[in-house]
Amino acid sequence: VLRRFFVRDILNPNFVTISPEASINEILGLIFISHQEDFPVVENNRLVGFLPRGEIISVLHQRGKDVLAREIMHHDFPTVGPDNSLYEVYNKLELSGLRAVPVVGEGRLLGIVSMEDISRIYGLVMNR
Repeated sequence: VLRRFFVRDILNPNFVTISPEASINEILGLIFISHQEDFPVVENNRLVGFLPRGEIISVLHQRGKDVLAREIMHHDFPTVGPDNSLYEVYNKLELSGLRAVPVVGEGRLLGIVSMEDISRIYGLVMNR
């Protein structure tokens, strides 16, 4: 089922990015406002890192709210493109242990796709 759908089919153009200087406290505010839980870290319009929800929660409990994104962001993380199938994305997420992945195309960040996005599509198709 997931092989028939592509990232471009579900990509939400409304997503939030953070700067490397964003604190955990600021990021928590963004989570409540945007309902997004994983964040591409962007500096000078360039994707420089990725901050997954698990890291945010872990650091909050271990080190507090004043830690900056640049201190904890992942530098090595998978990305996908708009032409990747949801099956491919699902596999990348499973292999990486992440719940979301940045979408990059045409040399720029286009958004993020999460396991929840994929599950939603799967549920809709299977319940038809």
